Amino acid sequence: MEYWQFLTKQYDFQDYLINIINSYVGFPILALISYLIDIKIFRFLFGETDFYIITRLAIICVISSFILWMIARHIPKFKSDEIGIFIALTKPENEERVNVNKELRMVYNSLKQLIGREKIGDKVKIFILPDRLAPKNEKEAHALRDKYSGDLIIWGNVEYGNKNNKSQTAFVPIFFSYKLFFTPEDTRKFSNNLSQILSKHKWVINDGDNLLDRSYLVQNLESFSLYIIGYVYYGRDIDISKDFLKRSLQIFAQKTDDEFKIAKTNIMFSLENIFFYKIGRLELWPTSKKVDLEIRKAEEIIKELGELKLNKSYFNLKSILHCVKGEYDLAREQLDMVSQFEQKRDPTIFYNKSYTFYMEGNFIEGTKFLSSALHTNFSILAKQSPNLARWFEDELGKDASKIYLNFPLGVIYNDLMKDKFLAKECLEKSLMWILSKISVSSTKSEKRWFNYIKYQSERRLKKLK
Repeated sequence: MEYWQFLTKQYDFQDYLINIINSYVGFPILALISYLIDIKIFRFLFGETDFYIITRLAIICVISSFILWMIARHIPKFKSDEIGIFIALTKPENEERVNVNKELRMVYNSLKQLIGREKIGDKVKIFILPDRLAPKNEKEAHALRDKYSGDLIIWGNVEYGNKNNKSQTAFVPIFFSYKLFFTPEDTRKFSNNLSQILSKHKWVINDGDNLLDRSYLVQNLESFSLYIIGYVYYGRDIDISKDFLKRSLQIFAQKTDDEFKIAKTNIMFSLENIFFYKIGRLELWPTSKKVDLEIRKAEEIIKELGELKLNKSYFNLKSILHCVKGEYDLAREQLDMVSQFEQKRDPTIFYNKSYTFYMEGNFIEGTKFLSSALHTNFSILAKQSPNLARWFEDELGKDASKIYLNFPLGVIYNDLMKDKFLAKECLEKSLMWILSKISVSSTKSEKRWFNYIKYQSERRLKKLK
């Protein structure tokens, strides 16, 4: 018994057995062991055996061992609906390997349990790669991740030694390899920020404090894995990205380091983009046949946005929803709330307010706010321009008497969409309408804004010729 305890302290038989099976000599060793066991059993049951039986047993053992060996060495590819994390850590080849293996098994199990308890954990699959596949550099890590359809691979070296008379297991260094669908510049910024955050953390388990240190290390592995996966799926699957980034934001909420502030700002910006994208996919315009259903979907999205305390985007999207419902006073109230979060003049606020007044028939106030928008960085609205034009087009389609809408519509076609034909058509209608109004305008304010519309229409038409 004492001899067995001595052996288990010196050798990790489970580790050696796994490594032998995963090696190229694993197959013949497995076949030989299987053959010897089968011969013993057969002789015990039936006595002596002839050469024919021994030969057949050998063939069966070789075939079955080969099948088992291939199964044991097989590395599964993750399915398309699975989020795959590979862990491949290089362990020491000396006698300290036993201690490292024991610690790693506890880390792996804790990580699986921790992620499994998350609401999003059922989507995540973790696979431990055998030693023979542990990457030695970034290129090998990416090749492994691509080969087996993984989303993330955690790799690096694990050492065991003494520091200040304390035994410790150290993950030095530890790397996270992934693929982002970003521009090269954005990928570089993300990677640099992640490296700075990783360097702030302790990746060591001290024997005296192993429970606390292990818990801390596992939480770090989980939080960074969720954070990275959130961005791996950004642009691929916005719902998966949203769920993982939301959870990352909750985990990072208590962190105060500057590096975490950058990460939290990036997460909030990314979540805002996701929510705006989800809203943009809805048929949210007053004449849509599905407008009531789309409003209910939008309300759910906005509610989720409010729970994350992303206030600027929350008020912005609420204003859009009020516009769809025809509640223009309430829309302007929400836009006033948005302006509290702006450090500079935002063309979106001015433009959206102009839209609410135009829809109410108050084209003077509408033109005032459109003028304010034109004196800011109006071009940033270019991506939204098809939707902006759609709303005015639909209103003109419903009520042809609202000829004044041709002016904002002509500005959108000319300044944002660069559609010369439609811009010319709308601005000519706008000019004809305003010329008929100037002669009968009653107040100085009306004359001023009528002349403004005339000037802006003529100036654009001159350039279009």
